[in-house]
Parts: sequence; structure tokens; C-alpha cells
Amino acid sequence: MRKGLSDAGHTTLTDNFQKNLRWICGYYKSISEVCRKIGINRQQFNKYLNGTSEPSEYNMRLICNFFGVEEYEILKPHSEFKYTIDINEAPAVSTAQTSAQSGEDATIFSQKNNVPDMYQGYYYKYYQSFSDPGKILKAFVHIYTGDGASRYKRIERLRNPANRTDSCFVFKYVGIAQFLRDRIFLIDSEILLGAEISQTILYPTFKSRLDVLHGLLLGVAGRASREPVCARVLMEYLGKEVNLKTAMRQTGLYDFNSPDIADKVKDAILNDVRPGETCFRAYPR
Repeated sequence: MRKGLSDAGHTTLTDNFQKNLRWICGYYKSISEVCRKIGINRQQFNKYLNGTSEPSEYNMRLICNFFGVEEYEILKPHSEFKYTIDINEAPAVSTAQTSAQSGEDATIFSQKNNVPDMYQGYYYKYYQSFSDPGKILKAFVHIYTGDGASRYKRIERLRNPANRTDSCFVFKYVGIAQFLRDRIFLIDSEILLGAEISQTILYPTFKSRLDVLHGLLLGVAGRASREPVCARVLMEYLGKEVNLKTAMRQTGLYDFNSPDIADKVKDAILNDVRPGETCFRAYPR
């Protein structure tokens, strides 16, 4: 879509943009509504949808800002773009992968251990970044039921949310969620690079109203050393339904002293060890 691309690359990006724009507009009632909210003439916008015209840099910026994406994201191949934007579009882990039908595994990964309905929905997940010391990673999480089993998806976007021009690394995890003996277990694998399996164990709340969940995350640092790392996590419940575009805009890396992160969150994810302890523990603070 920008000068300097080869003809072949130009055509590919134009096709990607057309498909992605058509798809993301499907989140709204009509194209007219999208045009009105963005502030672009409907006739001109139809040319973008039909692939007969390309937006100017200014209009591209308007479109990307409205949908909460970066230009490089909306130019991705359509299959990649869907997984980047919509947490519900990540491919579900197959039953064969997540739930053995015989043997000892079936007693663990089974429908009888599904996460109770009150814990299903959308969350923000906070923890101290494994690869960026002094930063808090705010990720987006969905726990839900699919094919009769509890599923789990997480999106991490490694960038400063306040600077949308920064390049952004995206990681997407899919897996299973299980409820065993008053603990919630989230087991997942990263699907874009395929280089990590992680596990989160959470304390459920015994209050009538779900607010936050506390626990531990065990994973791998996103550095060349790839050392195993463990950190305290806090998951903030958002509800059964959310505005995905708005929610995703708030994900990213924050300075630990950022006023955009509540003090109760910072206190909950301190990775301190109490005197006399010989192992790392989570506390339902």
C-alpha cells in the first residue's frame, strides 16, 4: 500500500487490505455506520472494499485508529490478521490434543473438571514481564466453553499502548482450562511461533461477585536464553461480553510505576519471597 513496494508485493498487500477491511467491518451493523464513525465518504470507502482504490496515508491512519490496529497488521495475510485481532478467531485446540479419551489423562482433562460458569468470560492478565525487567505485561484472556470443554485463549502485545507507532510483537496462546480441588488450571501453547507451553494456576474466589483472581504463571522468557520463569499474576474480570477493540487497545507493556496500573495490581504481582520461605508461592491478597 506504500511507495517502494514491488508490483507483486503491492498487489498482495492490496488484496490483504481489501479482505481484512471487509472482514473487520463485519463487527458493525452496516458499512454506512463505519463510514460515518470514521469520517470517510461511503463512495470512497466502497472503492477500498472493492480493491479499486487505496487509501491515502491520512485515511489509512483514520481507518487503523478506528479499528484499533496498526497498518502493518491490516496488511497481513487474512488468516494471520484474524488471529491478531479477534481472540475468538484463534483456532480451538482439538479434542485429541486437549482431552485424552482413555487412560489416566482422561481423569484429568475431562468435562467433569470444566471451569464453573461464574469464572468464564474475559479478563485482563497482569504480571511482571519475563523479558522486559521493570515492565508490567497486561494481556487479554478469554475462558469459555467449546465442544463441551473449558477452553482458554490469551493475547499478548509487546508494545507501549501509549505509542501506537511502535512496532508490536504479538503472542497468542490457546489451551484448556480445568477446575480441580478448588483451583483453576490454565494450560496453553503459543500458536504463532510454536515455541512455548505455559501454565497458570489460580485461586478461585469464594465471593458472590467475581472481581480478581490471583495465582502463578510458569513459562519461558522471550529471550535467546529462554530460561524457565515463574511470576505472580492477577487476572481482572471484565465480564461475559466486552468491546474487543477497546479492550485490546489497553493491552501491552507498562512501566511498573505507570499510573495506568492500579496500586492493588502492582502489590498483587510483586515477586517477593517472605522470610523463612524456601519456595515461591502465590497468595490470594
